[in-house]
Amino acid sequence: MSWSVVEENWSVAQINTEVERLISLPHYPRLLVLFVVSLAGASFCRLFDGSWQDMIVVFAATFAGLFIRQEFTKRNFNPYMRIFFAAFTSSMVASLSIKFGGNIQAPALLASVLYLIPGVPLINSFFRLD
Repeated sequence: MSWSVVEENWSVAQINTEVERLISLPHYPRLLVLFVVSLAGASFCRLFDGSWQDMIVVFAATFAGLFIRQEFTKRNFNPYMRIFFAAFTSSMVASLSIKFGGNIQAPALLASVLYLIPGVPLINSFFRLD
């Protein structure tokens, strides 16, 4: 949509109509989102040469952090505080696993917060519009 707005020179009314249409579309179930995002975090951990133990820790840390973020979003918390508490929760789960879990490596701590990095806005910021 963001590219269409620029390329096709949409009016404010067209943008509002499209936003309302997007909001009305059905969403994936919450547990599915939590599971898939956590699985993606565990996969990132594997890309960073993490072990299977590390991947399990990252899965749990990502699941917990994203759950907190979703809960705070439902309750209309400040967006900065949502990110803070989500990152804190994920980092604490990973850190406690490192402290008490035995042979957990640094990739578990690093990969546990990657779900917080915005992908599309970050990628779009590098493109130059002509």
